[in-house]
Amino acid sequence: MEQDRSKFVSDPIPDHIHRAIEKAEHLGEERLWARACEILVGVNAELHELGVESGFVAWLLAVACDTIGELEAAIGYIAQARALDLAFNRVIGSEKIIVGHVLTLLDAAGHRDPEVLSLVEAIRRNFPANHPGLRLVEEKLAQTAADGETGRERAVA
Repeated sequence: MEQDRSKFVSDPIPDHIHRAIEKAEHLGEERLWARACEILVGVNAELHELGVESGFVAWLLAVACDTIGELEAAIGYIAQARALDLAFNRVIGSEKIIVGHVLTLLDAAGHRDPEVLSLVEAIRRNFPANHPGLRLVEEKLAQTAADGETGRERAVA
């Protein structure tokens, strides 16, 4: 993952945390995202105890959670990453991907699906009211509700 880590690398944190992040990055490159996620959750908790917040770690967590299908957690982490580092271009790209996954699930499962509703609520909680991703989800939710038929209902019929 070729990122500008200069701001993060210069943070006053212990070396073992830097090594754990490098290990998680390597695991991600090897497509072992579930293990990378476990490591990053621990790193994030340790950083929190030290009073350090990292947009880079939050972004990595969002990517890992999204990749393993933990969309609600991914939404929270990507919102945290954006709040911590607006200039980090990868956050914006990953945010679009995560919102796209929510839209795909909404289209497939429909507006009444409990998982969809939970994800919509997560976006409402974590994204500002004027966020383009939130607007897209709200529009798709309204469209799906107006259609009156969900993907799962169509599949059953």
